Parts: sequence; structure tokens; C-alpha cells
Amino acid sequence: MELEHKRLLIVGGTSGFGQTVAGQAAAMGDHVQVIGHSRTHVVQAVGRLKAAGEVVTGTALDAQNIQQLEAFFTMHPAFDHVLSFLGGTMGGGFLENSVATIRQAIEDKFFANLPTGKGGGSPFKRPRFAHFYIRCGRASSRCFR
Repeated sequence: MELEHKRLLIVGGTSGFGQTVAGQAAAMGDHVQVIGHSRTHVVQAVGRLKAAGEVVTGTALDAQNIQQLEAFFTMHPAFDHVLSFLGGTMGGGFLENSVATIRQAIEDKFFANLPTGKGGGSPFKRPRFAHFYIRCGRASSRCFR
């Protein structure tokens, strides 16, 4: 995935992996927009990234609310890449969890990201982004002898 000098939207970009990716992408020269659920978190994250010398903008909205997403995408030019860090997590790996737990983690991740993946609405009036990535996390196990 080519990220240099692109327009990136990072959903869940106000903390953790999302904020780290936002900082790295901005350092490579990308125009980075982060979305967070809380205005306070957005202001703090953008402030931390700007203090590190990065150029980042942010918006507070509920990324699972189709009306809010539609309004957001309508007000912004198309993005080259959308990266999402929304959704549930699963501790441990596949060997440590039941099928029901794994299924729930996958469903939580998929359905949390579905409104964003649809660009806030359907059908599209114009392309809102070229690529959509969902961070699914790490769910691996190591076998020891």
C-alpha cells in the first residue's frame, strides 16, 4: 500500500494503534484526518500529533452513525485510503478461545465498520475513498514443544 502524499482518513485515530499510524502517515507527508467519538479525545490527539510536528486534522463523530458519516463524507474531498480501528477485540489467540468467542470478535469488528465501509450511505454519489482497511488485530498462537 503506497501511503506517501495521500489523503488518509483514520477512524479511531485518537489513541493506540490508530494514533500511532496517524503520526507515521503524517510524518511521511500524508494529509491525515482522524475521527474519534469524543471531541475531547480528538482535540487531545490532534494536539499531541501537532506537538510532534505533524499536520493532522480531526473530527468528532459517531462512526457507526450513518447520518453523521454521510455528512462527514459530503463535506470532505475523497480520501485515497480509509483505515479503521473500530470494533471489539479478542484477547489471546485462536487456540485459547472458543469458536463462539472468535465469531463474536469477528462480527463485532465487521459490523462496527460496516457504516464506514459504505461511505456513510449507499449508493455512492461519488467515490468517497479508493481503499478501505480494517485493522483486525493479532489473533495468533505459538506452539511450543
